[in-house]
Amino acid sequence: MRHKYLKNAHRIVIKVGTSVLSQGGVISSARVRALVAGLAYLKRRSPRTQIILVSSGAIGTALSFLKIKKRPTQMRELQALAAIGQPRLMQMYMESFGAEKLVPAQVLLTWQDLASQSRFENTRNTLEELVRRGVVPIVNENDTVSTQEIEFGDNDQLSSMLASLFNADLLVLLTDAEGLYADVKAGSKSRLPLVKNLNAGHFALVRDERKAHTKGGMASKLSAVQKALKAGIPSVMASGSQPRILERLFGGEDLGTLFLPTSGKTASGKRRITHADLLRIQGRREEKS
Repeated sequence: MRHKYLKNAHRIVIKVGTSVLSQGGVISSARVRALVAGLAYLKRRSPRTQIILVSSGAIGTALSFLKIKKRPTQMRELQALAAIGQPRLMQMYMESFGAEKLVPAQVLLTWQDLASQSRFENTRNTLEELVRRGVVPIVNENDTVSTQEIEFGDNDQLSSMLASLFNADLLVLLTDAEGLYADVKAGSKSRLPLVKNLNAGHFALVRDERKAHTKGGMASKLSAVQKALKAGIPSVMASGSQPRILERLFGGEDLGTLFLPTSGKTASGKRRITHADLLRIQGRREEKS
């Protein structure tokens, strides 16, 4: 079953967290190169493969560069760090993509880019044109100009929105955990290789441990998976720190947790996120604020 879902995935959204790109608390160019090597593997396995990479790490890159040990909390500090870190992070990506003879593109988004009808359609059209040309868009929230708490909440949520907007076959969340774990006895955990019906019981398994340089936790990742599943998009959560994780996942190894939607979708009936969907999400956000 696992092999079928991954083998048939040609439009893929991959989200990578700051913790995956870091080594010893510092953003690592070696980790970036390893990730890009995995993307190159996916592009080589089929000429039909189209990838969007959602990458955190701009603020983490600045923290490493400035030798700041703890992530600040004030918005102006975070925005300044994002402005410092984003070009340095993209430089690492540019060098790694060049080594693999792939072309990346930087796409920075804010909530307004998806809440406005014209900007929403332009975002979708731009992404479609980039992947049509064989380019890999590297998407991040535009933290430098966002004004509400890093508006999407974190890149986990952004990745699930883009998976729907992109009409993806698969969402892959690369994190520092090996997947979703179940408590089997006190002090012991085991990975759940397959989840067919994500529910409240699975959320109850989560024990978030936020790190100094990161924002999203496991609950955020499960929430992102839940959104993707509602759109009919299967999702995988796996450890991005494992060697050659993408090559091994798509090569058929039993790694991470595969989440399956409760209802299937045909090629002609795949659900696309709509502008109205985003406005409803925005409305719920405003009610909570």
